Amino acid sequence: MQRKVGTRDIAASLSVKYPHLTTDEIEKGIKTIFKRIAKGVSVGERTEIRGFGSFKTVVLDPGTKRNPSNGDTVSVGHRGKTHFRPGKELKQRVNVNQTGSEA
Repeated sequence: MQRKVGTRDIAASLSVKYPHLTTDEIEKGIKTIFKRIAKGVSVGERTEIRGFGSFKTVVLDPGTKRNPSNGDTVSVGHRGKTHFRPGKELKQRVNVNQTGSEA
């Protein structure tokens, strides 16, 4: 089973590299970044973090969907979906970790 990494874990890792900042200060900074990404995506902005990836909202067309628990059909209107596209550097790191060699 894969281990989950949370904001606190990231802050603890960064506090080793930046000992002049407390873990709480770093965690507050991380949460501020996440809030900014969420705000941008919620108003339709594309938000990019170089080397990591970009976030954007994709508007899905209305249609008929099926309720998986009872099989009933449900009419669904326009809705937004957050799309994440990994950056080149992140893709390369993931591929190295999966295959053991660079892609």
